[in-house]
Amino acid sequence: EFQRTLNAELALRRATVTEKSGEFQIRPEDSLELLVNNSFERTISVLSETKNMVDVATLQTCAKQMKKASTIVFFGVGASHVVAEDAYLKFTRVGKRCQISGDQDVQQVLAKNMSEDDLAVIISYSGKTAAMVAVADTLQRKLVPSIAITASINSPIQKKCTYNLCVSAAEVDLDGGKMVSRIAQLAMIDALYTAYFQQTYQESADALRSTQIQKHEEDA
Repeated sequence: EFQRTLNAELALRRATVTEKSGEFQIRPEDSLELLVNNSFERTISVLSETKNMVDVATLQTCAKQMKKASTIVFFGVGASHVVAEDAYLKFTRVGKRCQISGDQDVQQVLAKNMSEDDLAVIISYSGKTAAMVAVADTLQRKLVPSIAITASINSPIQKKCTYNLCVSAAEVDLDGGKMVSRIAQLAMIDALYTAYFQQTYQESADALRSTQIQKHEEDA
């Protein structure tokens, strides 16, 4: 029932975004204040939509899978790889064994070396990135549990992953550059991290303190 409701809601939102896509453009005649306001409004809207799409039960299940996994491997390409790196650092700091690579060939090697005791997190806004689809194929054949973070319902990656955490599909493409998808993905990673931290509170808190890097101001 939740999936059907989500599909309908996302379809409506995509239609709305398509109709209003011309409302968010950088035009020379606009004031910088207007452009900045539009940028922030779009980000706020996407974060709000992503929050409303969070399935807490799925989030908790994903956190449990992360807790019991021997190793978590994060996958992503381009802007999604930046999000994957953020996740890698977060979970490494709380003592979880993690792996990541920006090289697509190495990503395939990592996937092929994973087992059912591990967990993969694939981040792909479109859910169709060829390199990530290939990784998902490998993981599926090896029966490796996986989490997809994507905005595309029924995408190839989402269909191949064990769990799905959806983010808002309200993206604006400016000269080939995604404006807000990274923000939505980062927010979902933060939600996943929060759920994991709650389930492993004492261990994570101790690890976070032990991995804290002391920063010293340079002498003037």
